[in-house]
Amino acid sequence: MTLAVCEAVSSELINKRGDRLAAEMAMGRQATISNALCSAFGHGNCAEFLSSRRLTSFRKNDVIYNVGDRDRLFFFIKSGFVKVGATTSSGSDVIYDLRCQGDVVGELCLTETERPDWAVALEKVEVVAVPLHEIRQLLAAKPAMMTAMIDIFSRTLKDAYSQINTLAADGTVRRLANVLSVLARKVGRQSGEMVEIPIYLTQEEIAQMVVARRERISTALNSLRRNGVVQYTTRGVLMVDKNKLEAMSDISFE
Repeated sequence: MTLAVCEAVSSELINKRGDRLAAEMAMGRQATISNALCSAFGHGNCAEFLSSRRLTSFRKNDVIYNVGDRDRLFFFIKSGFVKVGATTSSGSDVIYDLRCQGDVVGELCLTETERPDWAVALEKVEVVAVPLHEIRQLLAAKPAMMTAMIDIFSRTLKDAYSQINTLAADGTVRRLANVLSVLARKVGRQSGEMVEIPIYLTQEEIAQMVVARRERISTALNSLRRNGVVQYTTRGVLMVDKNKLEAMSDISFE
């Protein structure tokens, strides 16, 4: 039933707007399922299950898996940052999440035979790879996890509907503020009065998260910088003023 609701989210995206943006965000179904599964399996929920397993390392820009791959493996992140996204029918890449220590990537193999998404290391990453059949054994042994997954799906769908409305109605600056708010809340580190987003992201990668052209993101970032909402460190990573950013976005830091 939950997957049927996810399909309905995708249908609403197509019906709501027939332009390029709606077509790109039709992948909202897989993003919704992916984020829900990540919440269910990540952040310590499988710690005992993973404790004695071998680590696999990936270097910066290494592809962990790609669209169309048929290896049915979950990758539990022990260190580093990974970007997760998909490629539209027009060939554009869209990033729908950044994952870090305690998260999982590759979880869509639970529902798909061929991978519909890709995952790329943003820096040196260490993961634990677990075959799907072992994940299924874990779920059979812990039925409470399935109940938790249904609850997480419900909450994640609420976020998906919010994203639909944001993409349909909001301008680039507002969407950028929402993305930066999510990043600051998820991976941000307090640094004085600012919050540092501790991973270097190119303007192209930010554009893929906002679903906008890079030129528009460059203009929007310059506007935010002039207004003291964001600034760059000497290492090129973003610092954000969470109070100013929250006032512009739909995301609360609490």
